[in-house]
Amino acid sequence: MKKNQSENYDCKDFLTSGFKAAANKSDVTLAFVSLRIALSAYFSTYKQLRDYKGRNPNDICNNLKYYELYTETIIHFQHFFELLIKDVLRSENELFAAKIGKAHGSSFEALVSVTKGLSISQTVLDNLFSIEFDEALKRLKHIIIVDTQKRKIQHAILSGKNEIETLTSLRNKTWHRGAYFLSLAQLDSFICKSILPVIIRIQKTNYYKNMIHYIPNTQKSDINVILELISCHKNGKHLNTSKISLLKEIGRSTYASPFSNYYKAIKKEKKSKPKVLLIQGKPARFSKASAWLRLFPDRDGEYSAKAIAGEKQSHVTECPVCGQKSLLVLLEWSDYEEGNYSYVPEVECKTCTFNIHSDINLSRKPYKIPNYFK
Repeated sequence: MKKNQSENYDCKDFLTSGFKAAANKSDVTLAFVSLRIALSAYFSTYKQLRDYKGRNPNDICNNLKYYELYTETIIHFQHFFELLIKDVLRSENELFAAKIGKAHGSSFEALVSVTKGLSISQTVLDNLFSIEFDEALKRLKHIIIVDTQKRKIQHAILSGKNEIETLTSLRNKTWHRGAYFLSLAQLDSFICKSILPVIIRIQKTNYYKNMIHYIPNTQKSDINVILELISCHKNGKHLNTSKISLLKEIGRSTYASPFSNYYKAIKKEKKSKPKVLLIQGKPARFSKASAWLRLFPDRDGEYSAKAIAGEKQSHVTECPVCGQKSLLVLLEWSDYEEGNYSYVPEVECKTCTFNIHSDINLSRKPYKIPNYFK
């Protein structure tokens, strides 16, 4: 009689049956994934919490959606810095980011190899445990780096040592007890004054060339969301909460745009001759980037926006974020004794999901965005 497969089940098998990231810089790849998650969560605080606008500030923060976004923001920002620090240490020496000296296992084998001047096998290196964050930051401060470019990234990270340590303390207060949160206004201040400037200094070293792909930049214009948010929080400046909310939504929708992975292809589309492709068995003259939207009609924002506009007597215009003509300007009607009048309560892009309500002040046309609510 055959044994039931479930009888052989051991959950610990999953510890060895998985796979490692294909990239040589897997830690760095995950660091930037964490950076993107953190930024996306932080940017989402406008859209997800705007229904609470005008209420008691405690109502904004005392709900599960805020807890979720806050936790993702703090934990993933901290994870980004931790992986980056350990990558710099490993780039100098694999052992700089490892725990060495235990009486058994790979750690002891590595110690024996080092003391005897022997090379350390890759198997031993792969099984070494990583040091804790606090220790990693101390080691980064004390190691002497000769390479000029690498020394720049070391200085850029250490320039934010106090900020990163504060971030780690906030992570611990949330992660280990789940009972400590900053208010939304405090979160804005901390992220824009303390964390984003460090990220910009790291990016400017150009040590991690792929980092630019994880920082939001709009397809339509050259709005640098991070730099603009930093500027909004400079000391002595009047805090423009409407502008901050607008920048957050621009950042969120930039990440949500289906064009994100095709940005370069779309740029080249105007310069190159169209290629003949088969779409549902029929020849069509579209580039690959354009064809992608037509293969998935539910992502064709222009078609969707026009359909809704026709039903609601609204109109469609170009989106300031993705540049597609799929921004639906919703029109509502109010009845008064004096007569009917129309107004625009919100605009929403059916391609990148950019969505702002009339609580955003566009009277001065910030970043050349038209005033849809006039």
